[in-house]
Amino acid sequence: MQNVEQKRARIVTFDILRGFFLLVILIDHLNYHTFFYEIFSGRGSLFASAAEGFFLISGLLVGYLFVEKMKYHPRQTTRRLLKRAAVLYAWSIGLTVAFTLLGYTLFQLGGVKALIWPGVFSDGSVLSFLWKLITLQYVYGWADFLSHYVVFMAIAPVVVWLTAHGKAWLAVIGSMTVWWFGHKQGFNYARQVLFMLGIVAGYYLPQVESWWQRQTLKMQRSIFLSLVVVSISTILFSLAVSVFAPYIISQMIYAPTLMPLAHLLTDFGSVFGRYVDKDSLEYGRLIFALLWFVTTYLVVRTYEKAIVKYTKSFLNTIGARSLYVYGLQAFIVFFAHILVQNSTNFFINFAVITIAIALTYLAARYYSVITSMPLVIMKKFKQRTITYEKASH
Repeated sequence: MQNVEQKRARIVTFDILRGFFLLVILIDHLNYHTFFYEIFSGRGSLFASAAEGFFLISGLLVGYLFVEKMKYHPRQTTRRLLKRAAVLYAWSIGLTVAFTLLGYTLFQLGGVKALIWPGVFSDGSVLSFLWKLITLQYVYGWADFLSHYVVFMAIAPVVVWLTAHGKAWLAVIGSMTVWWFGHKQGFNYARQVLFMLGIVAGYYLPQVESWWQRQTLKMQRSIFLSLVVVSISTILFSLAVSVFAPYIISQMIYAPTLMPLAHLLTDFGSVFGRYVDKDSLEYGRLIFALLWFVTTYLVVRTYEKAIVKYTKSFLNTIGARSLYVYGLQAFIVFFAHILVQNSTNFFINFAVITIAIALTYLAARYYSVITSMPLVIMKKFKQRTITYEKASH
């Protein structure tokens, strides 16, 4: 074992993927039909979604960054991971309180998300609210993933420690066991497998990429093309089942000749849907999530520089500030639903989503300016106060 901690370089592909997943989640949460943006998002109804990818890449980053540190600085690394869990906990509670207050205040305007306190619980007392709030039983708003990340990040030190001490197999078996017996019991039991497997994969990622580079060009092309063909084929089929077929059925006047095929696809989807259930993360969904993620990572990693160049760093700018962007998007979705309700107009829906994406990018692009504004305002306020006091004397 080497006795010197190996520093790991930043992988821009992580930021690109996080940026892409964040935008897809934004589009799905807005849920304004355009039949354009849905091609990229799948309306969140494909055999796997950006949500699974987001949990996977979050775990990958933890494994990539912290397992090596755990070998040499176990206490410090554990504290850092638990501190991140505490930060996420504070964000989750803070946003839940903020959106609950906003929901009560603006409820009469319509478009407010359902399941607001106390309607979701029989006991609506203040003490009950506080208890369910601090125990994360009550989460409200469009940033509900944070409550799950709190749990995963709190458990992460155990998986990171096992991986750092050559017992990754034990972490994998433990996580898979929890998923196998508990994935129908709750969201955390199901989705933890993505995060925990991501931690293990993140640590071994440099070795995997080193192995990839040692393969012949022919072997690389064969694996690359095979993954791309299988992934694109299954994604297109999933789009046909989940998006195109329902659209054709709803627009039967415009596509009567395609109606039998559309009904066949929707019938297949109603049967196959049990194997790719979103909430319980059934094994079919887990397989598709892993397949599509690996393929996407390989494609983006291969063309990383070109993607950054031709998108003008659009995706990686968003992905580099994922927590900040995710919290901001929650407010964008919340107010968008109040301002534009039940719209079926393509141009309005397209404009709303486009503006939301633009706001997300601008907020990420000028992150340092925006986050420094409160400090600048406070500084100017203090200066004016001092000047006023001097003038009074």
